[in-house]
Amino acid sequence: MQNSVINGSMFPNASHFTINNSTFTVGLSDETKLAEEKKLAEEKKLAEEKKLAEERKNIREWLNAPDCATNFQTAADKRTDGTGQWILDHSEYKKWKQNPGLLWIQGKAGSGKTILSTTIIVDLKKEAPDNVWYHYFDSRDNTGQKSTFRGFLLSLLDWTGANSTSVHPVLKKLFDECTGQGLTGAPPTVKELENALKEVFKTISGGYMVLDAMDECSEPFKVVQWLKNLLKQSEREIAERSFEISLDSGGYKVDDDIGKYLDQEIEKYSFKGELRSEVMGTLKRKAQGQ
Repeated sequence: MQNSVINGSMFPNASHFTINNSTFTVGLSDETKLAEEKKLAEEKKLAEEKKLAEERKNIREWLNAPDCATNFQTAADKRTDGTGQWILDHSEYKKWKQNPGLLWIQGKAGSGKTILSTTIIVDLKKEAPDNVWYHYFDSRDNTGQKSTFRGFLLSLLDWTGANSTSVHPVLKKLFDECTGQGLTGAPPTVKELENALKEVFKTISGGYMVLDAMDECSEPFKVVQWLKNLLKQSEREIAERSFEISLDSGGYKVDDDIGKYLDQEIEKYSFKGELRSEVMGTLKRKAQGQ
């Protein structure tokens, strides 16, 4: 039977087409094939991203980790321009960045440690945007989680196991185990959190962990012991790679930071002359615990 040839204007994207008996064949051009393949690939990618986002959402809701990003943002918003930057130029801070280990920043209440911690987080994120994890121990938190060892572990596992690009297989396995077999919503135990983090950190090449307000932690010994186990070093090795900055020993610019902050706050009121100086002096002494 004679083949029929159809006018190409009917199928502008086809390179050839024939009708033979009951068979209808359309041959697509290379450009059209590539376009179709690209479209299918994009649709597949979007479907995978949607699935990942939903999975991540479910896991994060199940973890119910304390949200320390709010502490970070609050501290960042409170920071007065020009304050806290001196810590980045401090010799001990520079040594610590060059020789990874522990950096302890000690100071009495009101000395601005939280602002300094936040300044350090911002600085570290410039070097390792995806590998900076932080936790603010906060006894004022109404959930009661931010000051506990368990809350610290939850926060850290949320940071490392459920980031914006993927869900770590270890966390996914823990989620499936805890929510399967009729245990819907069963929270992980502290031991399960410790074991999961141990496995997660085996797959991470390095990073920075910033902990603020350890004095507000209800279980500081457990946190310190966990950190020692994570480092896998002896007491002597940890001591050799530890750096310390004491804000109470003098010689630092904490007082300057306090002064800049108070100057900014006092500008909101109509204090003038001697009254302004007296108010400033009183507030500085109070900030120093006097």
